[in-house]
Amino acid sequence: MSLDISKFSIILSTILAALTIPSTGLSEDNTTPISVVQDINSIPVTHIGRIEGRTIAPTPFSKMPLTDYTLDTNGYRQATVSIFGTAENLIDQKGCRVGVVMLPREMSVVEAWKKDRFLALAEEINASVSRTDKYFQGQIDIDIKFPSYILGFYNTCSSKVTLNLYSYLK
Repeated sequence: MSLDISKFSIILSTILAALTIPSTGLSEDNTTPISVVQDINSIPVTHIGRIEGRTIAPTPFSKMPLTDYTLDTNGYRQATVSIFGTAENLIDQKGCRVGVVMLPREMSVVEAWKKDRFLALAEEINASVSRTDKYFQGQIDIDIKFPSYILGFYNTCSSKVTLNLYSYLK
């Protein structure tokens, strides 16, 4: 079955016209007519990123290494970042936490961490880990302020953990 190109053109032009048909209404003072046009290019673009199955050995926060993982946030304004995972053979330890630090990928900020362990302009997501719970989880919503972030993982528990990180950029 072949599609008649003229019928296809008519259908396509009708669809495109419908996407830009203005809707009408009244202004806030209910006296001035206004029209709103939705441009198809203004529909927001989103991205989902994930790092799964990352094993993190016990690492004090102050010794947290920066990784090769970079979260590219250029062009996005907000993010929801989530962590989820499990601990192995955990000895009950008060205040045991697992987390991810998102450090802006800016030379001066990274150098401040590497040289002086000063954490500047960073975002952090963490979760409490307990021997009585099989899983841990945490989630934050952030306003993105830099085009990319370097990730650092830490684990203040007595045993290694397996962590999954999910980022939803919007």
